[in-house]
Amino acid sequence: MKQENQSLKGKVTLVTAGTGLIGSEIVKLFSAEGARVVFSYHSNESKAQELSSYGKPYKVDLNNIDNLHEMLYHVYDNEGALDILVNNYGPILYRSLAGMQREEFITQVQQNLYPTFFACKYATDIMTEKGRGRIINIAAAGAGEIRPKSLTVPYYIAKNAVVMVTKSFAHEYADSGITVNAVSPGILKNVQDAEKGSKKGIFEIPAGRKGEPYEVARVVLFLAQDESAYITGENIDIDGGWSL
Repeated sequence: MKQENQSLKGKVTLVTAGTGLIGSEIVKLFSAEGARVVFSYHSNESKAQELSSYGKPYKVDLNNIDNLHEMLYHVYDNEGALDILVNNYGPILYRSLAGMQREEFITQVQQNLYPTFFACKYATDIMTEKGRGRIINIAAAGAGEIRPKSLTVPYYIAKNAVVMVTKSFAHEYADSGITVNAVSPGILKNVQDAEKGSKKGIFEIPAGRKGEPYEVARVVLFLAQDESAYITGENIDIDGGWSL
């Protein structure tokens, strides 16, 4: 059932990796808020079909930058606009430095950085024509600081860079009506093998619980709304105090 006062009514939104744990919550929430949602997926056909009542699925390999470019302009050409972009793609690999293979390192950095950077680049090109846009990048809790990480070094190198990319695009396009922000989720429920990132096998979370994916989606929604027009270049940790 659609809400009466939809905060994103008619806004064309692209969510990358929309079949994932966070992505699917964003797709559902944005749809409920009246957005015209397109979401990307790669191989999860059943989940894409399940979400097709909330938005249009677009099958793509986000690691192919040419295909990424094609997807953004496909949305723009077919929907007539690109108002909101949520860069949600970013797989994680748990591996010690001693056990890290060269290709694993390169792949982790590329997958978590390149699609976000180039999606921001292409989206800002499109949004500049309209003089308005919202870009929200999904980083990771603690990505706003440079400090040692256990078993996730290339992942966090890339997520540190995502925060820098976010702030850089925000600065360059601040006078163009485009806001660019990052959201950094902590440990969430139903994330497979999340504790592998801790040497102790468990994370100590001050809030005493893991987060819910919808809690992340709610912050993304806030940053996508018109009322957030004066917020740009920010990185918001959603981690129950873990990054403190």
